[in-house]
Amino acid sequence: MTSAALASFSLTAIYSAMGVYLFAFIAFTLDLAKRSA
Repeated sequence: MTSAALASFSLTAIYSAMGVYLFAFIAFTLDLAKRSA
């Protein structure tokens, strides 16, 4: 595997992890808002 392919793969992995984390955070915030209301 070339370093360019490795770089693009790690970038994709980081962005997908950020997306998953953001989705979980939004779901958690909405759930918290519903519980406290």
